[in-house]
Amino acid sequence: MKTGSRIRAALGAVTVTMLAIAMLAPAGAAAQGNGQGGVKRLAAQACKHGGWRELQRADGTRFRNQGRCVSHAVRGGVLSAVAPAVTVTFVPSVDPATCDATATLVDFDLSASYEGSLVVDVLPAAAVPITTDALGDATVPLGAFVALQQLTLTVDGVSSPPTEVACPVV
Repeated sequence: MKTGSRIRAALGAVTVTMLAIAMLAPAGAAAQGNGQGGVKRLAAQACKHGGWRELQRADGTRFRNQGRCVSHAVRGGVLSAVAPAVTVTFVPSVDPATCDATATLVDFDLSASYEGSLVVDVLPAAAVPITTDALGDATVPLGAFVALQQLTLTVDGVSSPPTEVACPVV
């Protein structure tokens, strides 16, 4: 299991544990602060050992460091796993009848190798080797495509939205 997957699984376990503790705590314990402190400390554990890099606030903003993540958690803030994303963009190519396509991956496992599956017009087209950088991001050229074709790239179960080939005007 890759690092990001382990962290997402651990976050899920922490969330389930927090819910179980909250449901089992007597009603007065939360009001007295006896139950909530343990729940908040448990949530803060997800931020440690690099976990803060895989977490975000409920509004989707990321943490700059472990301390900010822990502080957010112990103050009752909601932590959620960062979701990886795949997008496909186009630029004009040397052949005016085609556009060059590029895939961008963000928030995948750090320095990991993947094999993406490219689909063109609902037909499997090619396997795409991808290696992410130390931040879990990657940019990969996909090749030249004609206008109106539709591309979808799937990497580790995450798919780009179906994107119609359209070159921006230069």
